[in-house]
Parts: sequence; C-alpha cells; structure tokens
Amino acid sequence: MKTPLMLISILLFYSSCSIFSLPSISNKEDINELETIITENLDSDLDVYSLYFESKTLTGGLDHISYDYKLKGSYFLESLDVSSQVLSDPSKKSKSAYQNKKTFKIKEASITCIPAIYEEALQVLKDHELYDQHKDYYLDSWVFRTNRKGEIYADFILNYFMDTSRGGRTSTTTYGQYEFTMNPDKSIKLNY
Repeated sequence: MKTPLMLISILLFYSSCSIFSLPSISNKEDINELETIITENLDSDLDVYSLYFESKTLTGGLDHISYDYKLKGSYFLESLDVSSQVLSDPSKKSKSAYQNKKTFKIKEASITCIPAIYEEALQVLKDHELYDQHKDYYLDSWVFRTNRKGEIYADFILNYFMDTSRGGRTSTTTYGQYEFTMNPDKSIKLNY
C-alpha cells in the first residue's frame, strides 16, 4: 500500500514543478524569446524612466521585468513576472525621484546587445585579472536609463558564487558581484 501512495506523491510533486525554463538575458539564443515576452506583455511605445531586467540570484534565469512611467501626473512602477507572464498592480512612486529625468520608449532599449556586452564584461574581468575560470558569472540585473542628454545607457551586475556556510539548520550562501556601466556608445566600464 505504501508503494502506490509514494508513487502518486512523487508524480504529484513532479507535475507541480514548473518545467518552464526562464530565459537568460546573457544568452543570445534567448533574446528572441525575451523580445517576444516584451512584445506580448508590454507597450513598446510606452515612455519609461527605466527598464529593469532582474534574474534569479546565481542562476541567470530572468525573473522580472520592471519599468517606471508617468501617468496623469503620478509616477508608477510596474513589474512583469516572467514565468507566469503576469503584470503586477502599479505601485505609486515618489515624484522627487524623477525630477530632471528623461524618458525613452521601451522599444528604444537595445536588448539585442546584452549578450555581446556580457561577453565583453567577462573579458574586462580577465584583463583586470579578476576572472576565475572555475566560477560561473551570472548576469544578475540590467537596467536601461537615460543620461541628462536623453541618451540611453545601462548599469548591470555580474554575480558569482563564493561560499556556502552551514550553522545548525541555517545555510548561508555568499556571492560576490561586479558592477558595470554600458555607455550610450556601447562601451563598458567596470565600476569599482
């Protein structure tokens, strides 16, 4: 009697687990899927102050796409859960954070350049002797913004696993990160 019950439990567990694989913004093969997600779920002509891609920590799988915008004199932040493709309810933001900021249309953010910039960032780490070939570097977040001239640039973060420590029932994972800026001309800079 225990065997059929255990088999049913195992089948229910596996069927409840998502087989949906999250796209990685650092993988050029996933960019078409990402463009489709944006086209189907976001208004490409919407004027936004930032467009933010956030991955699950230490996996690289895209988790959320967020953007902030102005509507009828108020500022809002909205987020798309990539796995469910459901938009959050807009949350109101402080007006002071957007003073003197310029907007851009979602479709103006060049997401197709992200994988090449990611590879270039890895090369910068190698050039600065910061790269460890035994570690995986995940593109954790990428945010497009505009400078004072209205030109689009991006800030992004690479995470890597450092250590896991255990104390009783608690497990702590430590990871490091490198922060970069992609300038409007697509050149990149490591931010120390």
